[in-house]
Amino acid sequence: NFRRGFLAKDVRPELSHENEYTCSFEEARQKAKQMKIDADIAYLRRRGQKPKYDPEKIYWSAEVNAREWHTIEDLKRAAEVIEKEMGYRLIYGCLHRDEGHLNDDGEWIKNVHFHLEFISLDESGISQHRKTFNPSLMSKLQTKIAAVLGMERGIPKEITGRTHLPPKQYKQAIKLQAPLRQELELVK
Repeated sequence: NFRRGFLAKDVRPELSHENEYTCSFEEARQKAKQMKIDADIAYLRRRGQKPKYDPEKIYWSAEVNAREWHTIEDLKRAAEVIEKEMGYRLIYGCLHRDEGHLNDDGEWIKNVHFHLEFISLDESGISQHRKTFNPSLMSKLQTKIAAVLGMERGIPKEITGRTHLPPKQYKQAIKLQAPLRQELELVK
């Protein structure tokens, strides 16, 4: 998320200077470490034993669609919704303006979005994930975040009856369409 090392092929490095961050990579790493240490100490003091969570599963990521006009302040408002509803605590956030794709006319279409990284342990060391994570909460979060960002909420799949492909399968389906589109252009 901090554009260090590997870059996905849909990233335009010449646009990376437009990205915004709530803190630096080093600050985020230190903050996450300190939040975990503080939560562990609080848990140990309260319960008299070390916490038994899987340290790999205490972090939670969210990716939120945004528009060109959104700012880092909008990202913070979206994070506040998640913190309030789920009890998670924000480690860092990124506003990416350097990703996108070429449309059929060869125009660059930006995919502006936020990356939010949370720790699911509260200040007393209790994991909030088990208490709060469920599909209806995810739907509620999407609705609230759309409102906070001034965006229109999508229609739930329960109403439309649509099934959605996972991102990897969607990209494969798009690749399979390319030769068919070329053939159609030749026929035209």
